[in-house]
Amino acid sequence: MHPFIIVISLCTIFLLFVSATNVSAQPQPQPQLQPSTPSITSPSPPNKNLHAHVGGHHGPNAGHHRRRRGGHRHRGGHHRRGGHHRMPTTRGQTQNPPLPPTNQNQNLNQTTHDAPPCLGNENNANPGKVFGYVPRSDISDKNTLLMDEFLHAHNWVRRKYNLPPLTWDAKLASFSSSYLMLRYNDCKMIHSSSDYGENLFWGKKLHWTPSDAIYYWYNENNWYDLNTLKCLPNKICGHFTQLVWKDSVRVGCALQHCNDRSLGMLIACEYDPPGNYPNENPLVQHN
Repeated sequence: MHPFIIVISLCTIFLLFVSATNVSAQPQPQPQLQPSTPSITSPSPPNKNLHAHVGGHHGPNAGHHRRRRGGHRHRGGHHRRGGHHRMPTTRGQTQNPPLPPTNQNQNLNQTTHDAPPCLGNENNANPGKVFGYVPRSDISDKNTLLMDEFLHAHNWVRRKYNLPPLTWDAKLASFSSSYLMLRYNDCKMIHSSSDYGENLFWGKKLHWTPSDAIYYWYNENNWYDLNTLKCLPNKICGHFTQLVWKDSVRVGCALQHCNDRSLGMLIACEYDPPGNYPNENPLVQHN
């Protein structure tokens, strides 16, 4: 190689080396530190699906207590002044009622005696007010209110004679209701063939209440002598004696208007165990 070219190459290398050294020797600018800021996370918007209203809704039958008033044939009489528990869900049905259960407590050597029908007096308006029944404000269901009134009037009478209160029995109520359905078309005051005690009531028009029917049954106490255990001649006392029969502990009742509303309405109450055994004091325990 030519000596001149070698000298130029060495000079070039030397100059590049010096230039690189000067650059590396200069101080490098330091990056400026930024103040730190807290992390802020925006909350996610609420999931509207999680807040959907999930409360149940009460259907038309909610809370509807269908008191089908069972009955047992207490032949204490039926007051033909009764009214019936107008139950829209059962009105006009004609199917046969369920067979009543056999009363295991009944003494087979004795028989009960049904009183003839009890009739309401149109001239005596609202006779049941004597019991002082006031519908409870915490009950809105009509059937429950009727049950409450039936029990109130029954137990008002029983308290008067220092007797234990009756309790409501759905099976008796169901039987009462079913039996009155059978009388829907003919509106006849005929006792059923059950083993229960049974009080019946018929009243013209449709205004009769549970208290009204029980008033007429209770009013028979004026004709019954608790000393002789006899009823006055040509009078009916069997409804009263069933009301105060100490052995009876359960009751179920129903109201039913007649198909021809001009014929009025029926009321039936069934009692278990049944009462009205001949020549026995209704106010004492028999079993």
